[in-house]
Amino acid sequence: MKIEERTYEMPDGATKKYYIKLNQPAVCILALTPDSKVIVVEQFRPGPAKTLLELPGGYVDKGETTAQAAVRELHEETSLESLRVEDLEALGVVEVISDHQLEAVTIHATVFRLSIHNDREVVAKEGTLVKMTKDEILASSDRLTPATRACFETLIK
Repeated sequence: MKIEERTYEMPDGATKKYYIKLNQPAVCILALTPDSKVIVVEQFRPGPAKTLLELPGGYVDKGETTAQAAVRELHEETSLESLRVEDLEALGVVEVISDHQLEAVTIHATVFRLSIHNDREVVAKEGTLVKMTKDEILASSDRLTPATRACFETLIK
């Protein structure tokens, strides 16, 4: 774990130093249905103590590539099986500064896109799987996890 000192400008123009915990790399997966809806998982998150919407994803394990982590996380969180690294398209990396776990943490998340074919039924293994349009997700920004919000604000729009 690394701690980084960062200086931020406050609304009144003053500057203030903060110490941010840098976490291990992560992945987020933009899984699209044939009708261009986005797969999100709605589940309770203990940090903010409320139910939030999030793209499937998680941390990259030691010895894993980001693409391998994306395949593993999507399988762990949904019923999608037999995915291959080659099925994913890398969209880029977002920096997420999150305090929803009650401490300031910086995560660098690689975002992947996956197109789901008609013959695949998808269900959530935890929480509730929701299929939403990009506009519906953007309209729900107050219910998104920081990582999901960063993905949509930075890369997906």
